[in-house]
Amino acid sequence: MKYFRKYFRMLAVIGLVFMNAMLGLIPAPGNAHTGVAFASFPSDTWTIVDTPNIANADNYLQEVTVISNNNVWAVGYSVSSGVKSVLIMRYDGSVWTTYPATLASGTYSSSLYGVAATSINNMWAVGSYSTSSGPDRTLTMHWDGVSWNYVPSPNIGNYNNDLNSVAVVGTSLWAVGSYADANGIVRTLIVDGNGATSGPDPSSTLNSLTGVTAITSSDVWASGIYNDSSGIHKELLLKWNGTSWTRYDGPSPGRAPNLYKIGAIASNDVWTAGFFIDTGLHYGTLTEHWNGSVWNYIPSANRTGTSVLWAVAPVEHSAVWTAGYGYPAPNGTTGTLTEYWDGTSWSIVSSPNRGTGINKLYGASSTPGGSVVGGYDAWSVGYSTDTSSGLKQTLSMVYSHPANARHP
Repeated sequence: MKYFRKYFRMLAVIGLVFMNAMLGLIPAPGNAHTGVAFASFPSDTWTIVDTPNIANADNYLQEVTVISNNNVWAVGYSVSSGVKSVLIMRYDGSVWTTYPATLASGTYSSSLYGVAATSINNMWAVGSYSTSSGPDRTLTMHWDGVSWNYVPSPNIGNYNNDLNSVAVVGTSLWAVGSYADANGIVRTLIVDGNGATSGPDPSSTLNSLTGVTAITSSDVWASGIYNDSSGIHKELLLKWNGTSWTRYDGPSPGRAPNLYKIGAIASNDVWTAGFFIDTGLHYGTLTEHWNGSVWNYIPSANRTGTSVLWAVAPVEHSAVWTAGYGYPAPNGTTGTLTEYWDGTSWSIVSSPNRGTGINKLYGASSTPGGSVVGGYDAWSVGYSTDTSSGLKQTLSMVYSHPANARHP
């Protein structure tokens, strides 16, 4: 634990890095823009941007963070012969390039699920890793402007500990996920500069945090799920006030609500997204909003079949993006789903799919300043399925529009 605090304060880590050429990188197949400067992307539409993949492996992107138009980072993992390996890449305004990373000694399997940044030389990514025989351990990695390096982080107990999301504000960091205790109960896991703890868990079986966002060091929200006494998922919302975590009730209108990511514009303007089961037993999109006093359910748009939201990316008060997947998509199977909040209502914004296989989006992030600075408005990442090989391939897309243009 003391090492985590030390590394976070100093924002400097050391270690060896692996050569990028050893990764066997190949470009994603299909129709996409490759090596295109951001100014040349089509305006007012989502455009797929080619991303690299590890050859002969499944590849997934889980989260993305946008620092500027020419500094976008995405994280995830590849899977080969059942073993996961961290995947980190950067878009420089022209192309996506993978970056090597130093991992803990003895790492056998590793994956990243969250990434957040305060500047071009201060970025954090979180997930989990394991040795060939041990349980999952928390994985935190830091970018210092030169390289990605492993930073020791705390765990609770001797069983699985996994991190799903990270938020950074100033010199403070929070990472959230879950851990298993000695009785087999899955409990919330919260890691910060003071160590690891669990939040106020309402369930005696399952509690898990999947998203976190920080407005200030004393105003932090986390989202996730827990099981009620019948084993049905319920939404979990926790708030940090600088001293303690407090649980808030969610307003979901349906059965088995699941919350994934959460994002904030201000203390009285916070969004979270996920899904619930409606009266017709369909998975339907779920969006909820905190107005400074209470969480409210805000109806969002759906496809005729399944619709699930995984990510939320606030741009400004009247401009918020969500991303996920739905069925049926225009390609005839499960495909990407993006929605936009214009200050009054949510609407589906057409998003592309690669090929005829399954396409899903898991992460989204907006450009600081949004349309005020022009160029990109938002990025989203996930995966597509190559129907010829059956392999999962990384997927990224960008929504762009001219400078000073309004949102869709």
